[in-house]
Amino acid sequence: MGSLRRIFVLFTVVLYLSSSTSSFEIVASAQTPNPPLTPPTENVTVHFIDVGQGDAIFVDTPTLDMLVDGGSRAAGETVVDYLQELDVTRIDIVVATHPHADHIGGLITVLSEYNVSQIPLVVDSGYEATTVTYQDYITSVGQRTFQTVARGDILTLDESVYVTILNPTSPLEFDDANDNSIVLILQVYNVTFLLTGDSEAISEASIQAAGFDLRCTILKVGHHGSRTSTSPAYLEAIDPDVAVISVGEGNRYDHPHQETLDKLAAESLTVYRTDLHGTVEITTDGVDYSVKTEELGPSRSRELTLFEGWNLIGLPLTPEDPSTEVVLADILDKVTSVWAFDGETKTWSSYSPGAPSDLTEIVEGRGYWITMTEDATLTVRGEYAHTRELALFEGWNLIGLPLIPEDPSIEVVLADILDKIIAVWAFDGETKTWSSYSPGAPSDLTEIVEGRGYWINVNKDVILTIYGDSE
Repeated sequence: MGSLRRIFVLFTVVLYLSSSTSSFEIVASAQTPNPPLTPPTENVTVHFIDVGQGDAIFVDTPTLDMLVDGGSRAAGETVVDYLQELDVTRIDIVVATHPHADHIGGLITVLSEYNVSQIPLVVDSGYEATTVTYQDYITSVGQRTFQTVARGDILTLDESVYVTILNPTSPLEFDDANDNSIVLILQVYNVTFLLTGDSEAISEASIQAAGFDLRCTILKVGHHGSRTSTSPAYLEAIDPDVAVISVGEGNRYDHPHQETLDKLAAESLTVYRTDLHGTVEITTDGVDYSVKTEELGPSRSRELTLFEGWNLIGLPLTPEDPSTEVVLADILDKVTSVWAFDGETKTWSSYSPGAPSDLTEIVEGRGYWITMTEDATLTVRGEYAHTRELALFEGWNLIGLPLIPEDPSIEVVLADILDKIIAVWAFDGETKTWSSYSPGAPSDLTEIVEGRGYWINVNKDVILTIYGDSE
């Protein structure tokens, strides 16, 4: 998790919305409102909907819900279908960040599908356009409340969920639609999202100069990952854990630009892209968060070489963590047998080609022996976080990592639990050799870390932290 996220600035206006009525009220505020004091009563989920080249973000809170942009006109039905699958019957606030077609085009369909009572308020940047799409969007607003917002305004979605407007200013500061985008911080107790529209470097600098504390947990990368956004100083000020890029596959702008991807990689961020991962859902209780993607994405797969004969491998998973899938079915014709060991129960389970019903049980094992008739490549598909915690239970544990020898991206730091370790044995499937470590032989530690799989004997239950870069 990132550090505690707070906003300490002087807010001038609070936009208060009541979920029980269709009237909205602007209340002057002479002092900074307190950040949320308690976590939400229910989880909050932010859906970065895959709309191709465009943005559409749905915020689902225990009280009021908000849709930020709707993608292009062609994506409107996609957004409506997605919301209906979620059984969304009311969207309390629709935000149009700026009047470009890939942000407001889909809102025309959304505003037509949901009536005025179901979408009572449309929030806009106030930057106008002369395009047909913009005129159709204004027409679709109809009799709804149409409210422009400016830097410092606050929308309260729930007693534990605040939205703070960082951009645009009033009056508008720039002559460009992108730089007048609505940029907002969504604060869910101690977890925060920065939604940036298509804001570019000049408006990013303006936001920084205004003195906002920009530190956030989740960053929606500006302008679909364009090189014109996400300036180094801005990214440093945000200091996010996760970056989400809403972008269309094979788009004509070549988004996201490599320069932006390089900047994100330099900060060791976990990056999700709608062109690779489909819709991205981030759910938080205000303290922790979890990420669910529609597609695993190519960066979420690893290949592990299994050598003829026995191989000792495993995964850094706890039983409750279903995020990684070992697909033994891909290599069944080369598998002689598999034995899986559960460190908590100290029990073994087995699989052989003649007993396919055991396959799921094996996949869920913490660590396992596989014997092969010939060398093969095992694909491990899943969501790798930068850091994982693996429970080791008193006594022997059979664990491992889905690594090839040349892949240094995951590091097991046994030194963190040295006082609990009795012994470790590591097995190398290629050379069929064992190496050992005990507290009296620290020079062996690196060799153990590089082992594909290993037995660890601990004197009490303990958590082993695994640090790594998923990209």
